[in-house]
Amino acid sequence: MTLGLIIASARANPPGAAAMHTLVWSDEFNATGLDSGKWGWGQLPWGGNHHNSSYASTIVAGNSYLDGAGNLVLGVRPGSFPATDGTTQPFSEGMIYSQGKFDYAYGYTEVSAKFSDATGTWPAFWMLKNGWPPEIDVTEWFRSENNRMHTGLAYDTGSGAQWDDVNTYGAGNNALLNTWHTWALDWSPSRLAIYKDGGYAWGTTGDRVPTDPMYFILNSGVQSGRTSWWHDTLFDYIRVWKRNQYVYNGGFETWNGPWYREGNTNVNAGLGRNGGRGMRLHDDNGVNCYVDQPVYGLRPNADYVFTGWQHTGSGYWPAIRIGVKNFGGAEVNQDSSSPTFVQAVLPFTTGTTNTTANVFAWMPTMWGDTVVDDFNVRPAAALLDGGFESADTFYYWTGNGTTYGAQSVVNNNARSGGYCLAINGAAHVASGAGQDVVGLKPSTTYRFSCWAKNASPGVRFGVKDFGGTEKFTEVVSNATYVRGTVEFTTGAASTTATVYIWYPYTTGTANVYVDDCYLYEPTAAPWAHGDVGAPTLAGQGGHRGNTFTVCGTGTDVFDTADQFHFTYQTLVGDGTITARVRNMEDTNPSCKAGVMLRETLNTDSRHVAAHWSDSHVMESIVRTATGGSSAAWGVANIATGPWVRIVRKGSTFTPLCSPDGNTWITFGPPQTISMPTTIYAGLFVNSHDTATMNEATFDNVSVVPDDSDQDGLLDAWEMSNFGNLAQTATGDFDKDGQSNLVEMISGTDPKSAASRFASTVTHANAAAPFVISWPSVPGKQYVIEYTTTLNGTWQNLAVISGAATPATITSYSDAATGQPSRFYRVTAQP
Repeated sequence: MTLGLIIASARANPPGAAAMHTLVWSDEFNATGLDSGKWGWGQLPWGGNHHNSSYASTIVAGNSYLDGAGNLVLGVRPGSFPATDGTTQPFSEGMIYSQGKFDYAYGYTEVSAKFSDATGTWPAFWMLKNGWPPEIDVTEWFRSENNRMHTGLAYDTGSGAQWDDVNTYGAGNNALLNTWHTWALDWSPSRLAIYKDGGYAWGTTGDRVPTDPMYFILNSGVQSGRTSWWHDTLFDYIRVWKRNQYVYNGGFETWNGPWYREGNTNVNAGLGRNGGRGMRLHDDNGVNCYVDQPVYGLRPNADYVFTGWQHTGSGYWPAIRIGVKNFGGAEVNQDSSSPTFVQAVLPFTTGTTNTTANVFAWMPTMWGDTVVDDFNVRPAAALLDGGFESADTFYYWTGNGTTYGAQSVVNNNARSGGYCLAINGAAHVASGAGQDVVGLKPSTTYRFSCWAKNASPGVRFGVKDFGGTEKFTEVVSNATYVRGTVEFTTGAASTTATVYIWYPYTTGTANVYVDDCYLYEPTAAPWAHGDVGAPTLAGQGGHRGNTFTVCGTGTDVFDTADQFHFTYQTLVGDGTITARVRNMEDTNPSCKAGVMLRETLNTDSRHVAAHWSDSHVMESIVRTATGGSSAAWGVANIATGPWVRIVRKGSTFTPLCSPDGNTWITFGPPQTISMPTTIYAGLFVNSHDTATMNEATFDNVSVVPDDSDQDGLLDAWEMSNFGNLAQTATGDFDKDGQSNLVEMISGTDPKSAASRFASTVTHANAAAPFVISWPSVPGKQYVIEYTTTLNGTWQNLAVISGAATPATITSYSDAATGQPSRFYRVTAQP
């Protein structure tokens, strides 16, 4: 529950989750007049005001207007209307077009339209480029030709203009008239798909698909020789989305679209890195060459990696630069003069409010000849579309029906969201999908996990090309989703990997469903994670570099019980938890991400939370009694992820927030809550939607127990052991040769000389392992190192967690037998 007034507006969304798309251009037609920055009207885009002899109408500027009720009106009026071609037509019509105002390639476009049932009408929503063909007819209506609805594409692949289209006839089409319907175009580098009212209507694929930017035309025409009368065609809106975090045609396999180009630039066959097409920048007249494309839907405060390949060919002074800019930070680029393809790997971090970036190639030298290929932007150390909510494996996962067999994305049987991957076991072919991951850290352990349903005899989740031997785990499941996880460690120089989903069997009988794939670094002590309140869908938690990732569902954090995912550790005594909420999915206006101090992990526990919601509200929420009601205080209009903090002093808990991590303000009154000395401190996320996962990322995370007298000893430790704050870090209360600070770090008893952190090594014989033993305590981690000479370099052997029971002797066996001698040391981590 969120306090305060939240105003939300309904919106249409392209296939798949809205989070996978960004609205980049639209007109809601809510103004008092047409927007001249978006539209031209009163004539044809190419000049004149009469299409051709097939039309009985002259385009008149006054026939295109807004009605003040949120609609574009394109009117047909009878009369006598002279045209610029010397003819006079019996009707006038309205037409608007975006030529020179908004030309685009690739994305999802939707209009809401109402067509008239007047005889002779010829309204249309269509697209052109400068020159013909191509022409995309999303929809055009022929009222007099047996109610014909036409959808299609005019194209030319070298043998003249041809049509790939479909006509729908029949009196039943009258239901399309005088009522509102949506018509949409989903356009990718190798596919056109047209939808009516959200349902698939027609599509085409291959080289015939246009690659250059095109502009929109909306018009109300009249067929020549047909009887018509006064009528209107209405449009409620037009909206254009781009797929998020995606470089369209980054491999340049579908010619030039949608790249902005300057100078002598063009896609050429046979120049690509893998023998296909590549973008050639060839300067033969002293003019710089340049190509550019915006990437939409990036998250603010998020880490990405731009990769691209480049090489120089022939020329006097060839050189090439590729890079990324306009993301909220300084341009990142790499120059190359290599005659063979080399890859640039360019990490960048978006600004606090930036959601776009531009990738580019630039040839600054004269008389050169260069080629670029395979441009891509991906989140660092993370998967794109791990929940398959884009509704198409083509964009983010490799799986086009050839290399990866019989699979598709479907809108049924999803574990969360609306979509999942379906592998057709009945096709009796090995099938799956895979994705390359970039921005990994060398010599670092990661986990790749997915959920599978109906996986019989089994489906594999695996990883390869990470600098080690390929690994996978196989999941067998029935009608309930089961999670499978594979853990791997990158090589000493490896920053990439390929993760995959693979159904290797040819004896299946039904679809195998896979959903919610996730890649992360597992949490390590003292951190743990888990669900609170038993949400319907289990959450996950981990790291990506220095960033914490927390992913979960849950109904809410409020009222008398909570549901959320929690990444936490224990806090003993007074202290402070701090974090910055870098970003969060927009699953619901009331979804939450923040920090929390909590008495227990029970759903109705006492707690204090400080969080940011998707409605851009900062809140502190408290429950002062177990099972009691909650109260909240909010600060509205926090546009970007804030810093949040909770300070505990005895029974007083104070929530604070900050825009920069330096200036802190209290929001909501300090709360008095009776809690025990040891409580839980952590990061939480809640989706407010039990069927959709919400992922939040945090950085600058710290849980700091208090040291009020600044003597290096935690107040809680001193009070627990001595009942006062009179001790010093260098003192040795029990005279055992180890200082109070060493005793605090190692977890031993500072009042007992017999409780002392020390290790022993035993070695039964030359063939036996070295066994290192020491007294350990819960919650501590111990680093074991060795060297063969005392003046040598210490080598890491292992990191061991303390035993569950205090003062337990823990041992580690070093299997390096046959060594004449080794020196060991064990270090307790703070």
